[in-house]
Amino acid sequence: MDKYVINNMVEYIKTQTEFPFDVLDVTESLDDVLAYFGLCPQLDEMEKEEMSRELAKLALAEELTEMSRLVESGLTCHLERVMQRLHPYRHGRRSDPSMSTAEFVKKVRLQ
Repeated sequence: MDKYVINNMVEYIKTQTEFPFDVLDVTESLDDVLAYFGLCPQLDEMEKEEMSRELAKLALAEELTEMSRLVESGLTCHLERVMQRLHPYRHGRRSDPSMSTAEFVKKVRLQ
């Protein structure tokens, strides 16, 4: 397979309405990501690396878009609680957020 074919697959994926994967999904399960879009190519290691690099860019863009949406929608207070939960000893004391990470993710998906 050559770069032209890889480029065509990436461009096809870009035309889809959503890219519901994060960078970790792309790096850990590239075949599953491609299968989601109906693509099942036989890629060698170099081609997998190239495809992962290109799709990681898309995933990162989606993550940044989602973070921007959260900031614009005023959910940053919930995000701060999640960050405090992830880093409870920031500023030298334990914080006790009222919302767990799972509750935050559920709330974000419902909006």
